[in-house]
Order: sequence, then C-alpha cells, then structure tokens
Amino acid sequence: MQGRYRFLPTTLELGKIVSLALAALFLSIGASVAADSVKVRFAWKIKGEYAPFYVALEHGFFERHGLDVTMGEGAGSQAALAAIIQGQEDFFVGPGIFALSGIQKGIDVKIIAMYHPSAPIVLVSHPDKPVRTPADLEGMKIATSVGETGTAYLDTLCKLNNVDCAKIDRVMMDQRARSGMFMQRSVDVMSAYTTNDLPLLKAATNEEFVILDMPSFGLTVPGMAVVASDKNIAERADVVRRFLAAVDEGYKATIADPAAAAAAIAKHWNNAPEMKLIEEQVVESVKITPHYDGQPLGYISPEIIEFSLGLIKEYENESDMRPAQTFYTNDLLPNGKTD
Repeated sequence: MQGRYRFLPTTLELGKIVSLALAALFLSIGASVAADSVKVRFAWKIKGEYAPFYVALEHGFFERHGLDVTMGEGAGSQAALAAIIQGQEDFFVGPGIFALSGIQKGIDVKIIAMYHPSAPIVLVSHPDKPVRTPADLEGMKIATSVGETGTAYLDTLCKLNNVDCAKIDRVMMDQRARSGMFMQRSVDVMSAYTTNDLPLLKAATNEEFVILDMPSFGLTVPGMAVVASDKNIAERADVVRRFLAAVDEGYKATIADPAAAAAAIAKHWNNAPEMKLIEEQVVESVKITPHYDGQPLGYISPEIIEFSLGLIKEYENESDMRPAQTFYTNDLLPNGKTD
C-alpha cells in the first residue's frame, strides 16, 4: 500500500514565508499611515449637490488615492472660507462667487474646480403676490440669511434692473427657518436653489409657486466650486491633485447612477427627505454641470471668471481689481490645463 507523506517546509522556506508575511503586514501598516488627512467644509447643510463627494467616500475613491477625508456641514460661506484661511479646513465647497469676492478683498485662496458656473438661484413667491420681474420686489418682504447666495447679491440684481432696493423689506433669519416663514406667509419671497430648496418646497404643498430665474435677469454668479488656500496649494499640491482626482471619479459615478449616488449621500444625512427627493436634487445638480470639450469636469472657464469680476467691480465698488490668475487655477484638475 502506497504510504502518505507530508513534506514539512525547510528552515529556509519558513524564513521566506515569515518574511513575506511581515512584508505584507508592513505594507498594510504603511498604507494606512501614508493616508493623508483631509478636511472638507461645505457652505451649507447636506444637500443633493454634494453627492459626488459622498460617492467618492462611500466607493473608496478617496481611500484609493491615499486620502483620509472628513466632511462637515457648514453654516454659511463666509464662516467656511474663514476656516480655510485659518487652516482649520483644507477645502471649501460652496458658491464660487463668495470666494471671488473674498480674494478681491485680499484673502489668500483660489478656486481649484467649478462644477456650477452659474448658481441655480431663483426667487420664489406665491401666486396671489407674485414676483415675476425684479421690479415686483419693491414693497415685498424677502427672507435673508448670512451667506445665502440669492439675497447676498440682491443689491446687484437691483442695480442690474434699475430697482430701488431700499423699497424691499429684508427679514434676516436663520437659513433653516426660511422655508417655514415663507410657507406661513411671514415673508413674501425667498430665494431658492433649483437643486435643493425648490424640490423640497414643491413636495410640501400643491401650490404652484411663481418662479423668477435670477440669471435670466443678469445675476449669473459662480455656484458650486472647490476652494483651497494658497498655502495648501503650495505645500500640498499632490494632496490637492489626488483629492480632485477622487472627486472627479465620484462625479462621474454620480452622473452614471444618480439613484446610487442618492443612496450614498443618504447614509450621512440626518433627518433626510424621501429618497425620491434626494435623487431629484442629485439629478438637477449634475444636469447643470457643464462638459467643456477637451476639458475635465470642474474646469473653470476664464469667461465666467471675467464676467463675475466685472460684476464685483461694478456693483461692489471695487476699482483696483486683482489679476484674473489670482482667483483660480485649472492646473490641479485631472489632466488640468493652463489657461
């Protein structure tokens, strides 16, 4: 009968096995140690347009690019930008117009990606007290909040359309209270993002609101953008590039499957609305993201920057404008190009 033999590894072979195991362990430890810590601050509370960032997190795109990313909600663009300047956060995600205005005033940051060249802002009013043109705002009460794009540039809208802004009653309130105050008729008008507030408002009532599209009346200002400090760009350029590369993957995955993107962001959304509303926000957001020929997602159009700086110069009483290249760079985007 044929015997059974079990060959034990030699001392040399055991040494090789141990060495390989230790190498794998050290590689694993090294990978986790090598992950660069990154902090992201959004301008506002979580909403559908931030989905690509959460897709990048949930799908492991950040991790694959060697990044340990923490994302936090905000309470207005000014506060979030201040955190970037002070080094408390690495990236600000919010309306680009606030960054442009701040840079002109001397803060050392740059826009490094822009996904919404025109903020999708509208003014919403009730049909029995409609605001169809900017002139209709005179005599109305409008909800305002610190750092809220639509009303932050209300004076610009007035000047563009020869409206007396002094005749508009601005009612300051917490951003989260605006919708309730509008629905209760405590104010006549509120500004809204078509990618965020408007779907929620429409879902809450059967009322057919009157919508004034602010870009149609000249208020075309940059919307969702990514901003970093000049210091961060200079000292951690590789980290910045890897972050934008991961976001690019997240954005493409969001475009390909908005429903999955909605599910990804919902995991991080306290008191989230219905999934269909989240998905609607996501769809509306990616729909207004342009695809420039031969350029990556997030490409910053020089024409958009120049137009926006023109608005700042004319309507914010800025005479000595800084050079355009001070405000933005496309060089850090995946396959980024220099303008």
